[in-house]
Amino acid sequence: MTLKKPNLNHHRAEQRIIAQQSAEQENPRLNVEQAARFLGVSVSTLNRWRGDKTGPEWIKLGGRVYYHAEDLRTFATGA
Repeated sequence: MTLKKPNLNHHRAEQRIIAQQSAEQENPRLNVEQAARFLGVSVSTLNRWRGDKTGPEWIKLGGRVYYHAEDLRTFATGA
């Protein structure tokens, strides 16, 4: 009987997913509509700010734009 070696890559991937989910709970990712609502501005204003590079930090994943809640808080407070 041969014992299988544990799949360390699978274990590491699971750890990364758990860490990412934990980070998302602490600093959730919002889509453009949610971010605009969070800031109290229109989607078009948020889009314009992104194009002018004057708005909050954003990321693009899978062709979609997202904002982290902490970045929106920082932008809103002017910090």
